[in-house]
Amino acid sequence: MGKMKNPNTCRWIMFAIIIIGFVISGISALLWGVEPIPPMFIAGAIMAFGGIAFGIITVRCPACKSRLNLRGLPTAYCPHCGAKIE
Repeated sequence: MGKMKNPNTCRWIMFAIIIIGFVISGISALLWGVEPIPPMFIAGAIMAFGGIAFGIITVRCPACKSRLNLRGLPTAYCPHCGAKIE
């Protein structure tokens, strides 16, 4: 994970990537319509799915490496091993 060891920070980054992807897709659909699908709409959708993939990879307990819930607010303790998440 590199310097991003806090899963709560990674969760917020994931949310930001997904929202930016949806905004890009939405603006593209409003400006150019959806017939045919504009390239920026596809780029926004790929970015949103990339945000989900980022979350699956990085939102993990630093102690036991179990995947934490991607939804919701930041967690203070790992539900699997009980380690404190800082």
